Amino acid sequence: MPRWLPDKRQDRCTAYLILIKDNAFTLDGSFASVGASALAEFIPPYEATVVARLRDAGAVLLGKTNLTEFADFVAETMPAEFSGAGGVVRHPLGGRYERGMGSIVGSAAAVAAGFCGFAIGSET
Repeated sequence: MPRWLPDKRQDRCTAYLILIKDNAFTLDGSFASVGASALAEFIPPYEATVVARLRDAGAVLLGKTNLTEFADFVAETMPAEFSGAGGVVRHPLGGRYERGMGSIVGSAAAVAAGFCGFAIGSET
């Protein structure tokens, strides 16, 4: 169907395989550790709006991505790629994540490695 014709199917995300940063809440039994080992088994009581809307649009949530512990707010000396809950994120193309690159390193690595079409992160 041409894009200019009205069709509700155009707004669907059917067949989009996505990953989401581990600080986003889901109601599928996935933990939301925020990268911290202290919260490694925390199960959220509600689902994030972005997750609910993507699911409603037909997207398939494959899982969650690692993030720098507490979204990079532990210490200036902590490596940007470190997570107490998920370990160290390695750059799939051989580079290294440095300080200041943000806590979204797991989502960035997943997309760079081709694990998903896109990944959801957050600004903290």
